[in-house]
Amino acid sequence: IEDKISTRKIIDLYNSNRGVDVSDYFKDLTEVLICKCKETGYRFYWPQRIIGDELFYEKLSSIEDYTRSWSFDHQFAFEKVADNDTVLDIGCGNGDFLQRLKKGKTVNLKGLELNSFMVKKCKEKGLDVSNESITVHRVLNKNKYDVICALQVLEHVYNIKDFLKDILYLLKPGGKI
Repeated sequence: IEDKISTRKIIDLYNSNRGVDVSDYFKDLTEVLICKCKETGYRFYWPQRIIGDELFYEKLSSIEDYTRSWSFDHQFAFEKVADNDTVLDIGCGNGDFLQRLKKGKTVNLKGLELNSFMVKKCKEKGLDVSNESITVHRVLNKNKYDVICALQVLEHVYNIKDFLKDILYLLKPGGKI
């Protein structure tokens, strides 16, 4: 355990900064623990059950400045994609990164997003995005992708080891993560 955060503080911050009531996620909890893996240094919160559900992310995604438009990580990933690459964007959100790739390069694109509200937005933009987990997606897609992106996603993943195994299963030999 590296730190503890009062659930009252989290609830108050979401209410005052975003106008979102998150109190239902913290029933019977007075604090959230911030833990750190001794082997890797990866930090995560506990208990796991407080993870936001689809309704939570739908509420957040309706806030104007919730999604990031373009940042250093987007640019870094964009530069790693070559013409004719097959690209998977895990946790593609509203599809801005996929849309920029579609306009700037000749690539085959696929997005995965667990928020059905965002999937709908992506489909309205003409993007190929599925509401499925990487574990489900890997079943029929071994060694399919030249590039796999997961921008601002790892902080939402509890089982990092399995997540990375799934990515490697989907990635072509010599591909880029």
